[in-house]
Amino acid sequence: MLKILVVDDNLGWRNFNKTSLIKIFENEEISITTADSAKDGYDKIIQSEANPFDLIITDLQMESDFAPMIAGEWFIRQVKTFPKYINTKILIISAMYNIEMTANLLNVDFLSKRLLISGGELPLKLKLQEMNFKL
Repeated sequence: MLKILVVDDNLGWRNFNKTSLIKIFENEEISITTADSAKDGYDKIIQSEANPFDLIITDLQMESDFAPMIAGEWFIRQVKTFPKYINTKILIISAMYNIEMTANLLNVDFLSKRLLISGGELPLKLKLQEMNFKL
């Protein structure tokens, strides 16, 4: 079973990502967990350490508790401190203007929310194929 964590403070985007993932992985058994903040996502990571997620999708701009670091950056940095998550695929989905720079800095993949708005779930499907997920 493919375990996925979706972290976004916006309910609409959490639902969009969850619905898209269900369609994209229609032939696979998947489990999708959602979190509504970086802190909530971190708690879900701790709770799942015995059975880690295979894919983490996260927004960048969420709660402001981590200034000067943005919440999504803090979250990704925390995830990478867990040995069982070193090789986990992480995908940033954000509307932030410098998403590519942030993703490169953190060595993770990214998609712009603007691209998803215009292309539906297709850009996400293509990105997951690029990330070598079996669809």
